Amino acid sequence: MAPAGTSRERVRHQPRDRHVLQPLDADAFSFAEMGIGNSTCAAALMHALTGADAAECSRGTGADAATVERKRDVIAAAVARHGLHAIGDAASRARAALRDVGGVEVSMMAGAMLGAAATRRVFIVDGFIATAAYAATVAIEPALQGYGVFARVSAEAPHARWLQTLGAQPLFNLGLRLGEGSAAAPAVPLLRAACAMLNGMATFDSAGVSGRSAS
Repeated sequence: MAPAGTSRERVRHQPRDRHVLQPLDADAFSFAEMGIGNSTCAAALMHALTGADAAECSRGTGADAATVERKRDVIAAAVARHGLHAIGDAASRARAALRDVGGVEVSMMAGAMLGAAATRRVFIVDGFIATAAYAATVAIEPALQGYGVFARVSAEAPHARWLQTLGAQPLFNLGLRLGEGSAAAPAVPLLRAACAMLNGMATFDSAGVSGRSAS
């Protein structure tokens, strides 16, 4: 059982992806995934970072009992092999987890989230895979926490547990299982509306409200 990403891959992907979003003319970004295969990497990150039982992290869409059992065993063995639970420092554990069980896709997403925050731009986190990238990233850089907005809570139980652990409040709870940015798209108008209210709402002074009368 080898690490999910080599040292060379980490050097190649992470620093580059911190900067890949900077030249883009956008106020916000969305991170989402299809979850085909990499849901196991995300579940392994959940097990490594939260200490939740591997069985609680393992169920995915369309997986029967036998598949979930195999997935649980692989996740538990991988995290144990790399000694991730023995790493006490949260940032060090997150870096090691991305390297050893996270895979290049999730690591690239984590790097891009760091890049979005570095340019003071908000980003939408949509689904279990993107939540894995966010959780690892915020463990490495806690200041990133204010830049992520969670689009939804998935119908799959592990995602709800992880959001609770993160103290996240998703915008939607619609029983969605489909990934692919299906909740990120409707989240964008909500963000725009929130910004319009914050930036455009009149104050008492600008509206000429003098205050409450004695009556």
